[in-house]
Amino acid sequence: MRNIAVIGGGAAGIASAIVAARKGANVTIFEKADRIAKKILVTGNGRCNLTNADINPEFYNNPEYVKSIYERVEAKDVNGFLESVGLLLKADRDGRVYPVTEQASTVVNCFLNELKRLNVRIVTGREIKLNKNVNVINGETFDNVILSVGNVASTDAKYVNPLESLNVKATEVYPSLVPLKTDKTFLKGMNGIRVSARLKLFADSKEVYAEDGEILFRDYGLSGIAVFNASHYFNLNKNSKTYVSLDLFKDLTSEDLAAALIKRSERTPDTEQFFCGLVNKNSAQNISAYLKLGSLIEPSDVKNIVNVLKDMRFNIISTCAMNMAQVVCGGLKTDEFPNLKSKKYPSLYAAGEALDVNGLCGGYNLHWAWASGIYAGAQAVDDTY
Repeated sequence: MRNIAVIGGGAAGIASAIVAARKGANVTIFEKADRIAKKILVTGNGRCNLTNADINPEFYNNPEYVKSIYERVEAKDVNGFLESVGLLLKADRDGRVYPVTEQASTVVNCFLNELKRLNVRIVTGREIKLNKNVNVINGETFDNVILSVGNVASTDAKYVNPLESLNVKATEVYPSLVPLKTDKTFLKGMNGIRVSARLKLFADSKEVYAEDGEILFRDYGLSGIAVFNASHYFNLNKNSKTYVSLDLFKDLTSEDLAAALIKRSERTPDTEQFFCGLVNKNSAQNISAYLKLGSLIEPSDVKNIVNVLKDMRFNIISTCAMNMAQVVCGGLKTDEFPNLKSKKYPSLYAAGEALDVNGLCGGYNLHWAWASGIYAGAQAVDDTY
């Protein structure tokens, strides 16, 4: 019977432990917190967005690497694994997959039950730092070790390469799936206001991402799921000049909107009354100030107003801090772990957040955790899946 150590009791670690134990291994999970699966409890606002109906490697920062794993562990395999621990799944209209209970606690309890059934040993309150004799942990020898430690997202902690002493390289780490700090041209008085809009992210004048969704204005910039996803692509274009464009009237063409606003200006030329029912009062004041509008709307003003409403621009200063991020961009370099197995230490594997892999909102990051955990757990026992 193989003796397997899993360092990190998050989603990837739990998946790898279950798969290894089902293959007959003796498995121990080492978790530095007081219990395992703590992050799972807060995913999807407590509803636990487990995966997505549309899994595509292109939704990740390292698509070729992710593809190499997803070709081995397909979406149906991940769904089958989740169902095998007792979870029933359902997808919403946007493809996000949840447990039918819509409770993260259900997910955790199902995993805890399966780990108990498989006699997986769980050691909490123990931070493990590997040395070059990676097989020995706390004086106990293991055949293989799976590193599935979490990242520093949503904390004030500083990222430390967990394998630095082993000369295994990691990338620089940035906050991702996080609000964006922008210039404040259109932000005065808008903190907490939500709008439905089409967001586009531009890098050096080239569109690199677009999404329709709810935008939340903050006094420092922009937030909301579409903005979180845009932050992923901002990180991929950090050396470019970037800005966000919001189309506040995405269901109307510029021509149709202009025609409607010309009629409106003829009926109510007073500037304050013109914007009433069109946009938020503070947004109207910001637009008026930006365009230097007078007390009355002139026909020549309409084109400029349409341009702003269809293309409201926010120059990006930076992402917000790590403690506001859902995930990180960065981690152990993927070329150090072809097929999740270390090039330098044959008995060492990595999975989940330990690696430089991150995806968009909507279950993509948890899917990576399940898939990479499944594959690492299988390989650690008999090099097969």
